[in-house]
Amino acid sequence: MTVSVEISNDVATIRIVGSFNYSSASEFQQVCDSVSPTVSRYRIDLAQASMVDSAALGALLNLRRRLADVDIDIDIDIENPTLQVRKILEVSRMDKKFNISAR
Repeated sequence: MTVSVEISNDVATIRIVGSFNYSSASEFQQVCDSVSPTVSRYRIDLAQASMVDSAALGALLNLRRRLADVDIDIDIDIENPTLQVRKILEVSRMDKKFNISAR
């Protein structure tokens, strides 16, 4: 998996390519930690994520919790998940915690 971040107009877009799983969740967290707290929105682009597992779901929830713990009100959007990844997000009820936009 590779993770990249681009910041434009106070929006951090984090792109994930490949399997977002246990072995890559810490890399995702490191990239999120490197983002300035002045952004107003996180966009997690999963268009090229081939799969997600429970560790990846935990990393997404951990990001949300860490921002809430320091009283930072930032929107987190999950964008462009593949059909397979979207089904995993829905079954795990992540669509109740995050804004998920379809392809």
